[in-house]
Amino acid sequence: MVVAQRLERARPRTVILSTLYGTGWQPVEGNGTLPPSENLSFGRLERYYDDAEQLLPSATVRPWAGDEVGFTDGTAGIDVVWARLWMFRTASGQSVPALSLGLNAAGADDKGRPAGEAYLTLLTKIIDLLNTCRDLQVTLGDVPLAERIEQLARETGVEDPGAVSRERHQLVIGHALPDRLAADDRRILIEQLVYRTHQRFRDTPETFAYPEELNKRPGATVVVGPYVSLLFGTDDEEDNAAFVSAAQLVASAARLRYIREAAHRNLETFRDAQRHPPGGRLGNVAKRRILGQAADTLGDLELELSFSVEAAADISLIVPAWRVTAYHDALFVQMGLKRKFRIVSRMLRRLARSIEAETLSLDALDRHGEGERRRRWEAAYFYLATIPLAAALALGYLGMNASQVAIDESMWAPRYYAMYMVVTIVVLGGILVPGVVALWQLVSRWLVSRREDVEPVTMRTR
Repeated sequence: MVVAQRLERARPRTVILSTLYGTGWQPVEGNGTLPPSENLSFGRLERYYDDAEQLLPSATVRPWAGDEVGFTDGTAGIDVVWARLWMFRTASGQSVPALSLGLNAAGADDKGRPAGEAYLTLLTKIIDLLNTCRDLQVTLGDVPLAERIEQLARETGVEDPGAVSRERHQLVIGHALPDRLAADDRRILIEQLVYRTHQRFRDTPETFAYPEELNKRPGATVVVGPYVSLLFGTDDEEDNAAFVSAAQLVASAARLRYIREAAHRNLETFRDAQRHPPGGRLGNVAKRRILGQAADTLGDLELELSFSVEAAADISLIVPAWRVTAYHDALFVQMGLKRKFRIVSRMLRRLARSIEAETLSLDALDRHGEGERRRRWEAAYFYLATIPLAAALALGYLGMNASQVAIDESMWAPRYYAMYMVVTIVVLGGILVPGVVALWQLVSRWLVSRREDVEPVTMRTR
């Protein structure tokens, strides 16, 4: 079990570049994580984060010196002051690793404040560094970042960590942009950072968000995109709150994709079973078993959707701070979680309706089969009733005190053959009637199946 560690305050820096990686890892209990307020400063909001430590991500963190950080893609000329490797654990149980790099511009003072040109030069270099960190082309102590993440994952209780998933978000946190930066140059720099490219774009309406509440303060520039967020000229409390919100929403994005894939696999299982059932046609008993498994899995997915995604959509009930809520809501929308949540919710609802319709169809078939079985039993009862009736007729006839019955003649005398013929016809009728009924039912089902030119409506055709 990892020992929880509280870090010393990091050296001043010009820019913090943080990259968060989504995973599907579910660690075991007892991993020694700490509430985020143990290593991040939230100012007056700290008590809210402490009160909601069961609802917000906890974290384990490992520090590295700047000279222990390397880049495998040849990136150079960037002064790395320090590095921190985080392992967040969300309330839904997911692990989210994150790498934070403290970077200094040339000529920065003891508080990390740079000169204007040096700051812009550093931000231009960060464009390539964003892609480097996104692709895990980083080494910590001459060990690849992917291996460091796996080591920390095992320390925090993940039994078999695999590769990180495709969901990622990056934050660029720094001092206020120079005032002398022209409006057009500012727009170009922001677009290049958000899109992680040196290309220039036409002056068109931007698709990323500028949260109004966070951009009110003089000198503040906050931009939220689907993959990169920029926070310039903001307080440390706001920066740390954004870091925690990003960890929570990256976990939600990874979980949302898992839920969608699990629902699709659930549907594929039933469809493939009907299309290529083992041993021939899929019987009603097998269908019910598959439907039961699908319904049980569907219930688990709906609960997971509510607990892992829907619960993370709103942070205002946990932290009553407008500026924290503004970033969290903007990131939730920019990452597409709102739209994806609706799509997956509709998918689960339709799947639930399909399972319910298929179950009702099987119930109707069962009721029809029960009617057929009832008619067959009635025919069998009728047949069994004819046997004692025939014997009673024969014995009653022979026991009558009538002139047609001779005392001195055998019961097998030819004169009794007519009466025996009548009894035989009654018995044969009792035998043939149930057989005729069963044969008629088989012929009727065969004729109905021959008339079905289209495939029956099932879950795979709705």
